[in-house]
Amino acid sequence: KAQGAQRIAAVCYFIAPGILCDTAIESARDAGVVHTGEPLGAAPELLDLIAKRAAEA
Repeated sequence: KAQGAQRIAAVCYFIAPGILCDTAIESARDAGVVHTGEPLGAAPELLDLIAKRAAEA
């Protein structure tokens, strides 16, 4: 908003709803975000990617 934005949206990069996601959304709204997305969910492709990255770590 300081740079002239009229509407700000944020994506919630969490897999499931919960306290951490709720806190992030609340903080975003306090900062002026007018729309936040829902958590990503448990799409099989996302879970496969997470498992692959964990195995590589």
